[in-house]
Amino acid sequence: MNWGIGNRGVGLAVGLMLSAVPGGVGPGTAFGQSAAGEWLPRFAGLGADKIVSALTVADLGDGPSLYAGGGFLVAGGAMVNMVARLEGNQWVALGEGIDLSQGMVWSLTEYDDGSGPALYVAGDFTGAAGKVVNHIAKWDGQEWWPLGEGMNGTIRGALAVYDDGNGPALYAGGDFWIAGGQPANHIAKWDGNEWHALGEGVDGIAHSVRALVVHDDGTGPALFVGGNFSTAGGQPAVGIAKWDGQQWHDVGGGVWHEKLSSRLVRGLVVYDDGSGPVLIATGQFSSAGGVPASGIAQWDGQSWSALGDGLAFDPPIGMTGRRLAVVQAGARSLLYAGGRFTVADGLEVNYLAQWDGTSWAALSTGMDEEVFSLTAFDEGDGPALFAGGNFSTAGGVASPRFAKWRPDFPDFDSDDDGDVDLIDLEQFVTCRSGPASPATPECRAVHDHNYDQRVDLADFQFLQAAFTGAR
Repeated sequence: MNWGIGNRGVGLAVGLMLSAVPGGVGPGTAFGQSAAGEWLPRFAGLGADKIVSALTVADLGDGPSLYAGGGFLVAGGAMVNMVARLEGNQWVALGEGIDLSQGMVWSLTEYDDGSGPALYVAGDFTGAAGKVVNHIAKWDGQEWWPLGEGMNGTIRGALAVYDDGNGPALYAGGDFWIAGGQPANHIAKWDGNEWHALGEGVDGIAHSVRALVVHDDGTGPALFVGGNFSTAGGQPAVGIAKWDGQQWHDVGGGVWHEKLSSRLVRGLVVYDDGSGPVLIATGQFSSAGGVPASGIAQWDGQSWSALGDGLAFDPPIGMTGRRLAVVQAGARSLLYAGGRFTVADGLEVNYLAQWDGTSWAALSTGMDEEVFSLTAFDEGDGPALFAGGNFSTAGGVASPRFAKWRPDFPDFDSDDDGDVDLIDLEQFVTCRSGPASPATPECRAVHDHNYDQRVDLADFQFLQAAFTGAR
C-alpha cells in the first residue's frame, strides 16, 4: 500500500487533530461486548457425527489444507473413520483411516522426517488401515505408516516440531511411559528413525502431558510442555515446564488450582498483541506463578500475569480452557480460547472467547456445547478461525461439530483510496467529534483499531503508526 504523503507535516497534522479529539486522551465510549466478525454457514452440510477433537493445517505437496480428527466416523456424509481432509465442499478420507474398533484422534501436525512432508496423527488408537501403529501414525498422502513401536499409552493433544540443535524432530506427549520399547516418561522425541526420551521426562499417572509449543522466552527457542505433573527431570515444575534440548526448567513456579489442589495445563500457544511474543497457557488452574489467573495466563519470560478476569464455568466445576489459537492478519493478531467455560471476564461467551490484547469478547452467542479444537486457516476468503468440538450450533448457525468464524480486522485506509493519508486521519476525528459521535456501530467498525470496544486515543495511535509507515 502507498502511505500517501508519508511523514511530511505529520507532527503538525497529528497535533492539530489530537487537539480536535473531544476528551483528548479520555476513555471514549464503551460499546457492546461481541467481537467484530461473523459465523459463516460453511459447515451446515459438512458436519460430523461425533466429537471433533483435533484440527490442523498441513501442506503435503498440493497446497495447504484443513485436516480434522476425533471420534467421528462420518463427516459431510462421507465415511472417513476419525480423520479427514477438507477439499472444497466435501470431506475426504485418508485411505482407510483409523481402525473402527479404536477410540479417538487427539492431535494432528505436519512434519518432514526427510522423506517429504506428512501428516502425523496421534491419540487413543492402535491401528490404522489394518496396520499396528500404537497411538501414533504417519499419513504421507498415499499410505499409513507406523512410527517404530509407537507408545504404550494415549498421546492426548500433544504433538509439536522442535529443533534442539540437531535438526527438526517430532515431539509427542501423553499418558505413556514407554516409547519405541524404551522408557520415556510421558514425552518423547521421534527423529525420523527412532524414539528418544527427554531426560527423566515428567512425572504423573493420567493425562500427564496435554500440550506442547515451541517458544523463545528470551533464552532461545525451547519446547514448552503443559499437563498434569509436578516435576520435570526430577525437579519441581508444576503443570508446565521448559525443555531446552538438554535439560528441564521450571516456568515461573507453574500453575495451581487452589480449591481443587490440582494443576493442569491443557493448551499452549504463542501470541503477540504488538508488544512482543508471549506464551499463553490455559487449563484447570486458578493461579500462575502465585498470581491469580482463572484458567488462562501469560508468561513473558520473567513472570506470569492474568488476562483480565480469565475464564470460568458457571456453576464452577474447575473446568476451563482446553485449546488456543491465534488468527493473524498483517500486523494484527487475535487470540482465541475454547473449552468448557461459559464466562470470560464476567461476560457470557459460551465455550469460545476472543482476546485482543486488552479485553475479552464473545463471538456472537458462542456454541451450545464444548469446543475441543481450534486452528487458524485462510481458505482464500481471509484469515479465519476454525473450531471443532461437541456442539451443534455456533452463533445460532447450524454447525454440527465444525464451525468457521471470520473476524473483522480494521482497515486503516478508511476511505478506500489506496492511501493511509490525512483524509483517513480527518475521518477518525470526524468519527470522534461529528454529530454521530463514536456511539454508532459504523464509527466503531471502521476506527476501533485495537478492538477494545471504544474509539479513543489508543486507536488514533494505531492509525498514526500506519500513517507514518511504522505498521
